[in-house]
Amino acid sequence: MLVFSPLGGVVACTLNAPGSWHDSYIAENGKLYDKLKKIYDEFGGIAVVDAAFSKKHSPSMIKSGK
Repeated sequence: MLVFSPLGGVVACTLNAPGSWHDSYIAENGKLYDKLKKIYDEFGGIAVVDAAFSKKHSPSMIKSGK
C-alpha cells in the first residue's frame, strides 16, 4: 500500500502484506494510520482515501466522495 503526494512522490507505505488482507487491515497492521497522523500533525497534510477506510475516523483522512 502506497501513499502518494500530489506531486507523485511516495510519502508513506506498507509493504509485503498478504493479498488476502483487507486494505484497512493492511493500513492498521503496517502502522500507516500512525504515519498519516504524523504527516497531518507536522505538515497539515490530509490523505484522500476510498471507502475501504471509512470506519477509521481521523482528521488526517477524508473520503474521496467528499
